[in-house]
Amino acid sequence: MSVVKGVISFILSAFIIKLASFISQIILGFYLSKEAFGLYGIALSLNIFGACFQSTIIQKILIQKANAVYSIKFTIISICFRIISFLLVFFIAIAYSLITEYYVIILVSFFLCAADVINAFIPIFKANLLINARYDCVAKVEAQTRSAAHLAAIPNAILGLEALSFVIHKPICQIYEYFFLKSACLKFTNFKLKIPEFRDFKSYKLSNIFLEYKWLIAIAFFTTVVVQGDYLILGLLVDIEIIGLYFFGYTFSVQISNLITSSVLSNVLMAEFSGQKNEAKRNVLFLNSLLILFLALGPIFYTLSIFSEKILYFIWGDVWIQSIIVIKLFFIIMPLRLLSAFLRTLFESEGNWRESAYLVGAGALGVSFASLIGGVTNDLFYISVSMFTWYLIYGLSLLFIIGQKLEHTEGNKILILSIPLSYSFLFILEFFHLSALLASAFIMVYIVISLTIAYKQGLIKLDVIK
Repeated sequence: MSVVKGVISFILSAFIIKLASFISQIILGFYLSKEAFGLYGIALSLNIFGACFQSTIIQKILIQKANAVYSIKFTIISICFRIISFLLVFFIAIAYSLITEYYVIILVSFFLCAADVINAFIPIFKANLLINARYDCVAKVEAQTRSAAHLAAIPNAILGLEALSFVIHKPICQIYEYFFLKSACLKFTNFKLKIPEFRDFKSYKLSNIFLEYKWLIAIAFFTTVVVQGDYLILGLLVDIEIIGLYFFGYTFSVQISNLITSSVLSNVLMAEFSGQKNEAKRNVLFLNSLLILFLALGPIFYTLSIFSEKILYFIWGDVWIQSIIVIKLFFIIMPLRLLSAFLRTLFESEGNWRESAYLVGAGALGVSFASLIGGVTNDLFYISVSMFTWYLIYGLSLLFIIGQKLEHTEGNKILILSIPLSYSFLFILEFFHLSALLASAFIMVYIVISLTIAYKQGLIKLDVIK
């Protein structure tokens, strides 16, 4: 399957998941309290402490090595990582619950950790399918399991399970995903997973594993801090209802970007970048990917930020209207927020794990600092502005890093880098409260400029239009 078809498969998968998630959030917004959203957000953030031991580390290694021979060593490492993560996160959840007296966090964390243990073998199956360009199989199972996970929360909420509504069904979804991927690997690649015996574990020392994969472990930890660290820090500083409002707004706006980073980036572009051994061609592919990010998603996110308040009020009335500041600011900043994920994928495809760790580490430090500054105010507005300011500074600074890295890349860098810069101009206009008509006019001008740049880069050809 070609990269284009692979991207299309994951875009369709992302659309299905997003639709299911949107339907779920609409209904959950009526049945669950702000406290339930806040408690789930805190429980989710505790995964930071087990982030160093994610099984997705193995998936990245196998994809980056591409045609390397699979070894039972990777299965052993994946199992060890998941068990360590389970014990670490679950016992920290118990301690956190005893300190804060939010005891339901123990049960929520248990189901999250149990699902993660089952996930030990899944990244290995995925890596095998992605290396062999079976993007459709991975996209299909992700659409099925993640959509089911979102929709299953609805009856749980109706039954009054509150924060447990989000997680009680997740182990079942992971079991289904395991058997689906196992069957797909046997059918399309004739790959059989080797289940290690007890004596196999004795041949590997954990200390050696940590030394060998220290940068990937650091990347996994920092990535989790970027995605979930704000909940953890805010959970120690602000009221639980404010966390609930922040988590609701964050979830509403960030779901699209998370689907892109977890689906298209991890599953398609990581494999394509790794398979491209010519550095110049790989850099051109990266530039074109970056261009498409801003051409396709920039206007969409900007438009959503303009109309988000009307959408929120139409669906839930004024129940969640306080979270509008979170939703608007995260929609506006989204393309610049995604820059680091694209650059990280490029670094990792080259095997530059240390550079990737530095990149994500800087992002994690910034998120933590911004959360701390906003958290001490105990005010949702200042929390949102603090996070927005960090992503703005971080995203714009990455443009200079990209320019330096691709200094000798074929193609006009100035034109491509002007895309995020022009988008920055657009979201600055948002703060002047433009009318919908005037804002639409600016969007049309932006699209015309973007299409011109795309044509000059060869992404659009006149003979195709004819």
